[in-house]
Amino acid sequence: MDFFNSLLEAGLLDTAIPTIVRYLDSALPVILGMANIHHDERDGHAITAVGYVESSAPVRAGDSYDCFVRALVVHDDQHGPYRLLALTADDVAALPADQLLRIDGEPVIAADEVTHIFVPLPPRVVRLGDHADLIAKEVVGKIRDQHLQLGQALKSLPKEAIDTLQAFFDLKDSGQLVFRTYLTTAARYRHHLAAAALPEDVKIRAINRELPHFIWVTEILDRDASPGAPGEPRELLGHTVVNATSAIENDTDLLFAHLPHLDFQRDVNPKDGEGDFRDHFTGVKLGGSYRQRIRS
Repeated sequence: MDFFNSLLEAGLLDTAIPTIVRYLDSALPVILGMANIHHDERDGHAITAVGYVESSAPVRAGDSYDCFVRALVVHDDQHGPYRLLALTADDVAALPADQLLRIDGEPVIAADEVTHIFVPLPPRVVRLGDHADLIAKEVVGKIRDQHLQLGQALKSLPKEAIDTLQAFFDLKDSGQLVFRTYLTTAARYRHHLAAAALPEDVKIRAINRELPHFIWVTEILDRDASPGAPGEPRELLGHTVVNATSAIENDTDLLFAHLPHLDFQRDVNPKDGEGDFRDHFTGVKLGGSYRQRIRS
């Protein structure tokens, strides 16, 4: 088993919170190191995050899924299981007081105390979640800029479908899209997609393509998308799939993307030998909403 680890400099936990949430969404525990938790001569402390407390509406800025998160669910060998570690001091009042992780009677604040994070990863996972997330965020703009191929793919679609896709691009430009990235297996991805309320041709293209065992999936949703009830999944606008087993530091490992009324597929090493990869765009006449994968 390999470990992803990161030393956080003072004031940089805001950049690490999205990373922590990505690995928790991947059903992986995250070990949090707190070097100065006692503020005296004693050694530091480590706890394990196993989940998070999610709000129905955004509670902070940003385009990663942690914008909905107020606290991490942690296990602490000194203070018990299922304690709530508030992300910031502003989150404390919104959390159950009797479930907060406290030391010397005071709530522990992740932004003030966490100095290290460690994540156990399967040996075959080489690409880290932050890079997969970046690929997903960049690909929306890159797809929009492929004017010639887009025009060919969309020419047979009704105006309503094209307007819906343009509205999606407008959400990206206005900072309204949120990206939720997690590690999963190809089998679990196919199982979730098969049950989704998507057009059959979309599901067939995504499910039938060759995928590595481990992939990063990024779900794309509107920042204002709220669950129908607490704990229910939010509605998605699209998703991307990135190879998790490659160390290539570019976006050639983007394998598939589904946006409103548009599918994107990347074939690596095309059979005709022309170029390292070839992109394919397919217009999708029928719409269809589908929802997030539930963490398990």
